Amino acid sequence: VTGTLDLSAYYGLTNTWHVGGRIRGSISSDVHLADARVNMPDGSVSSGDLYLDHRSVGIGALAFYRFDTGLHLAPVLEVEAGFTSHQYRRIEHVPVDVAFTIPLSDVSETVFHAAAAVLVEYRFGNRWIAAAGAGVQVEPGASVPWSVSLPLRVGVIW
Repeated sequence: VTGTLDLSAYYGLTNTWHVGGRIRGSISSDVHLADARVNMPDGSVSSGDLYLDHRSVGIGALAFYRFDTGLHLAPVLEVEAGFTSHQYRRIEHVPVDVAFTIPLSDVSETVFHAAAAVLVEYRFGNRWIAAAGAGVQVEPGASVPWSVSLPLRVGVIW
């Protein structure tokens, strides 16, 4: 579980179709991965727990469709595509049935991402929006190839 902070900007082509971009970042410390299989520097494979710090920054283009219900409350569908750069630092492996850790080298990767979310948006005060929903992001070829998100958003219309 990690929090992500993002900044998005949309341009409304109509009241329903919007296009824009997003910059996002996240920081997680002491991430625990249980029952991990790790390729060791000597070529062997070791099983056990893995602990690491994770940092990421991403940029993407997005399209946003707001179902115009004529009400303040409306469902929204959002799709995004872009690139995310991940950095895994302070990686430590704890092999099964031992009482010591093995430090591993830092790892960095930049991967393509695609994401989609279904949200419920509420417009109020002529300029403000609040939205919540669920989304999924895939990163083919990444160390963690997919993730689920529960976005909570607040925004201003100008």
